[in-house]
Amino acid sequence: MKKLTRPRALLMALVVVMLLAGCAGQGGVTTILINNDVAENTLKGESWRHFQEALESKLGDRVDIEIFDSGSLYNQDTQLQALQQNNVQFIAPVPGVITGQFPEMGVLGLPYLFKSPEMIDAAINDPTIGGELLAGVEEQGISVESIWLNGWRMVQTRDKPIEKLEDMEGLAIRVPPGDNYVQAFEELGANPTTINFSEVPTSLQQGVIDAAEPTPNANLSDKIYEVAPHITATDHVLDLYVIATNKEWFDGLSSEEQEAIRESLDETAEWNWERTQQDNEVALQTMQDEGATFITLDDSELARWQEVTEPVIEHYETVAGSDVINELRQLAEQYDWQRS
Repeated sequence: MKKLTRPRALLMALVVVMLLAGCAGQGGVTTILINNDVAENTLKGESWRHFQEALESKLGDRVDIEIFDSGSLYNQDTQLQALQQNNVQFIAPVPGVITGQFPEMGVLGLPYLFKSPEMIDAAINDPTIGGELLAGVEEQGISVESIWLNGWRMVQTRDKPIEKLEDMEGLAIRVPPGDNYVQAFEELGANPTTINFSEVPTSLQQGVIDAAEPTPNANLSDKIYEVAPHITATDHVLDLYVIATNKEWFDGLSSEEQEAIRESLDETAEWNWERTQQDNEVALQTMQDEGATFITLDDSELARWQEVTEPVIEHYETVAGSDVINELRQLAEQYDWQRS
């Protein structure tokens, strides 16, 4: 496996009602609503377009796919409930975003634990790790159909660049929702806050926060580097997306539709995994060409960050079970770091 003025809100509600009518299969057409909580020109946005093209090539006019970008339909906080209510059929959150309901999923976003894409793939397909994590999600009506990559998350600051661990002390930084992210940056000495990603540029401009920690492709797409130009390759999380659908809706599709969707997701996952490093390298170079600074932590400094955040991993033994964490630690010994 690889956020509206009232008139606009009323108009959006009308659109949703009309689209949901299509989801019922009227006229033999299956409508699929996809909630994309980041911009269209991000790696995730491009991946959704790849999936759309692949599925339309298989089902033709029997499927109508609508992609809502930048959280225009549901934001990071509301998309999981929307999926469970079948108001949308697909979402692709980072693991931490769904930890409010599925706390164990935070394991997939623990700091300095996953070393490479290959390790992620092995973990997801491991019956003890991925098997247990995804089974708990499915029990609550959510089916995880694929995993996409997003790349290494990096700390970027508005004023003072981050060159060593001590520079994190007291830093007001935006992180995604999820205890795994919040606890990691608390251990690092920062003051994390979980505002929606779409609010990051304005919050930086207004001084509400000092820093953020997206992947390079997300940084470039929202032009966050124009406000916070100091980028440090902290590489604290190898970020991934959980491609999830409403299980009851999916089970109600024909076998042909299910097969077409799964084949399209597989094709998109392969494309996404191949594109991730390339897109992030291009994004980093583009931002540097436009004036951003880039700092890489050496191995000894990185080891300090890893040691400081170790309590977060230990905490998750009580959240996801010691078997899952122990299996992950053993798995990590088989892989080398593939940093940005």
